[in-house]
Amino acid sequence: MSLLVILGAVGAAIDYTRLTGKKAELQSAADSAILAGVPSYAGSGRITKETNDAVSRALNGAMPGQTPKMALKKGSNGQLCLDTSLILKMLLPFMMQNGQVSASACAANNATFEIALALDNTGSMAESAGGPSKMEALVTAATNLVNVVNPNPSKPNAAISVVPFASAVNVGADYYYKGNAYWLDRFGQSSIHWQNFTRPSGAPWSPGSRFDLLSAMSATWGGCVEERPAPFLTTDDPPSSSKPDTLFVPFVSPDDAGAASGGACYAFTPSGQYPATPACGAQYYSFNSYLNDTGGICASGDVYETADAADPISHGSGANKLCKYKGQTVASVLSAISGVNGGSGRFAAGPNLGCSIAPLMTLTNDMSAVTGSGGALTKMAPNGDTSLLPGFMWAWRTISPNGPFANSGGNGSSIGAKKPKPYGQPNNTKVIVLMTDGFDHWVANPYSPYQSMYSALGFYVNNRVSTYGGTAAGPTTSANYRAQMDAALLEACTNAKAVGVHVYTVGFSVSSNPIDQTGIDVLQSCASGRENAFIANDANAIVSTFQQIANNILSRRLTR
Repeated sequence: MSLLVILGAVGAAIDYTRLTGKKAELQSAADSAILAGVPSYAGSGRITKETNDAVSRALNGAMPGQTPKMALKKGSNGQLCLDTSLILKMLLPFMMQNGQVSASACAANNATFEIALALDNTGSMAESAGGPSKMEALVTAATNLVNVVNPNPSKPNAAISVVPFASAVNVGADYYYKGNAYWLDRFGQSSIHWQNFTRPSGAPWSPGSRFDLLSAMSATWGGCVEERPAPFLTTDDPPSSSKPDTLFVPFVSPDDAGAASGGACYAFTPSGQYPATPACGAQYYSFNSYLNDTGGICASGDVYETADAADPISHGSGANKLCKYKGQTVASVLSAISGVNGGSGRFAAGPNLGCSIAPLMTLTNDMSAVTGSGGALTKMAPNGDTSLLPGFMWAWRTISPNGPFANSGGNGSSIGAKKPKPYGQPNNTKVIVLMTDGFDHWVANPYSPYQSMYSALGFYVNNRVSTYGGTAAGPTTSANYRAQMDAALLEACTNAKAVGVHVYTVGFSVSSNPIDQTGIDVLQSCASGRENAFIANDANAIVSTFQQIANNILSRRLTR
């Protein structure tokens, strides 16, 4: 009698193990089968013979020789659902009479995607990728991704945004001139608005905003913006004038100290504050000097000169004098920064130095605006230096329901601009694809008061990322800037993932100019998982990588 009990227990354990394993196998088969039925169902919303046949073939193919029963039905929110079952012969049929296992799966008929492409447009993208340039290969790869996720452009499931980036992002100058960009700091409210532009008390002229500053020197805004100060540097908090630091400051690269001669040596009194430039003898060096420091409405001994002498950054060099912007015209001179279109040519000096990329394109399901002739992908050109945070953040902002574009476009069925959907909306997936061929970089200039080139993060001396970087936290210098920039990026990635954004990263690391291990580690940490982080080493690899990402995105139709 004891032996019978033992044998029964063993048999029951075996039967339970077989049932559990078979159920997992059937569930996997159901998942793949329901995905096979979605294409024929998505067009009409009806379960047709074609739909049944597609699901049956996939189900039987995954369970050869077992012929599971199946039933298709319409689920909620336009989903296609499958119920399937299978009878398994048991060792102890008198205890477990029919041995039935079952599984269910649903996939979205109307699954939609909001995909933000953050694409590196720095000067190194002009380099060869083994035949075509890296930029040419990227355009091909991104175009293919768009075509895969939207095979029928007249009925697109995915809305796409394109965010070219270098050391800043261009949101498009027309936002200001249309007058509807409530998210721009048009009235000088942000705490960083007047960094590097000292407005002394009692001055005869004090501009109300950077737009006033541009107008005073007959210059126009190039469309780039600066990144918000912490804690809003890495969040998608909605911009509001009630919280001035959530607004976006128009990018204006300050005039360097010295004469209006672009990149050049200069001297000032008192000197000795900074290392002398070797090529300039005992003098210093400007990257971007486009105004005369004594021009405009400046006068010897005036309040502007007094304030500049007292400024802890300028030290009387003339760098922060506001009077020089009033009434002078930007000189037609070249800066000390080279790399125009990836070559050796130098950029024009001026308030838009560092704003050399094409404007971003907000979310749209009009694929002609993305991939067509004159579309966003065709306008990209390699220029400038690498800062990953602005690219990632503006990609996130284009799909964020809290971002600057939350009130633009529409959500109807027509083709065109779209406003981002709420987080967590059923059957909608938000995706960021961050692609770069480099890593965080900030051009240093130890021979000037500013210590670096200007970017969307300002100068080194502005310390806008100084709270990031762990042990590297503190004043931003040429020794620790990268750790701080990387840390800020990773915090932004974490914040985006926390609200359900799926992040893919692509490192375009060619052998002639590879991404170092630190850069690769940062990209892997930013991605939603190891399987979402890719490294491509040539033109063919970047195309296949974007193809894989497109396939991975589409696999998210499964809603079970």
